[in-house]
Formats: sequence, structure tokens, C-alpha cells
Amino acid sequence: MGKFRCCIKGSEPSLESKLTMSSTCVINVVMLGDYSVGKTSVLCRLGGIKRPHNLHPEKIEPLGYASPLTLKLNLTVRGKNVRINLVDTGGQEKFRSLTASYYRGAHGCLVLFDVTKESTFNNLTYWLHDLKEYSTHPEISTVIVGTKCHVTPEEREVSHERAVKFAESVGLPYMEVSAEENKNVTEVFEKLADSILENLTKDSTPNMQQPNRVILSKQQKPKKQWCSC
Repeated sequence: MGKFRCCIKGSEPSLESKLTMSSTCVINVVMLGDYSVGKTSVLCRLGGIKRPHNLHPEKIEPLGYASPLTLKLNLTVRGKNVRINLVDTGGQEKFRSLTASYYRGAHGCLVLFDVTKESTFNNLTYWLHDLKEYSTHPEISTVIVGTKCHVTPEEREVSHERAVKFAESVGLPYMEVSAEENKNVTEVFEKLADSILENLTKDSTPNMQQPNRVILSKQQKPKKQWCSC
């Protein structure tokens, strides 16, 4: 893995410009899922930051409504230098305020749920529908991620087998991570980056049909189960 650094999200040139101007491929990744499933914890673990409140104000905007957290990650995938601009929601999903602008320009997505909270698993269909509806790249590479995999079987409300079955039903890969114990955190981003690069090597635009894409049909448009906890 390469170096990590946090910064404020800014405008980026087009993907085609990035590929021609530099040997480094720059890709944008968003993280989706219910409030408190662990998106920020995963991102901070990846960046080597123990707690969000320890973030230095010069490095990153304060977490909160309308202030997404962005981590820039450099790594090597398929022999290529890759920089991932990884964007957290900044808590906006708590207020049901995510708009099309959050999804714009994303080449990949992690959709997360908490294995100890079944309601967050049930809402995966909602997030996948939004991703399909608002993403500017219809064939966006996507991985479903179960967080807190370090818990005991008795603490889980969603089994590994059940999650795998759902992921297979929507044509997506599934992985489990633990930010608390640093399990599979790096690996899940490497897997997503590999999928994105695979798509890019097949065609210079990501709008062709590729594996690991959202295949949720219009008939499956869900109603989200909101929980105040």
C-alpha cells in the first residue's frame, strides 16, 4: 500500500484527461449505507486515524452535515499507480439529504451494512436503487460490505451466508470487514480498485456493461426502513 492522506474534496479533471496526462489513474469512490454502520470508522482505519475527533482541522473539514470526509489513497493495482479519492457521506444520510451531486463522477462504490443490525441490511436495496438512479456511471463497480465482522455469532443479526446470498442475487461481490480489529479494510479497497481498473482496461469509458455492477431492476424499488437509533 502507498501513503495515505486526508483532504477536503475538490474538483477533478475528467477521467480521460487523467489517464492521458499522467501515469497515475485517478478514480473516485463513494461509500453508502445507513447512519452509524461504520463508514467513517472504516475510512479512518484505512487512513491510520484512530478516532474522527482526533482529526486535525487543517487536514480535513469537521465531520457533520454537508461536510463529506475525503481520503486520498495511493496504491498499486495491476502494475498501475492508482489514486483513490474516497468520499464519506459526512453524516448526510442521517438527514436523508444525499443528492445526485454526491454520486456524480464516482467510478466505484462500497455499500455497507452492520452485521449486528438487521435493519441496515434490509436497507441495502434502498441504497443500491439510489446508486443506480443517481450514478453518472451506470455500470459503476460496486462491493457490498458487512462491518463489525469481529463480533460473535450470537451478536450477529445477519449471517455471512445470508449476506452472500443477497449479494449473489444482485450480482455483486461481498466482503466483511472490522475497523475495530483492522480486518480486510485494505483488502476491500484493493478489490474495488481492481474491479474498476478491469473495467477501464476493457474500454476507456465506464459506461459499458461490466461485472460487479448494480443490476437492481426498476420493479425492485424499495422503501427504506428508517430507525432513530
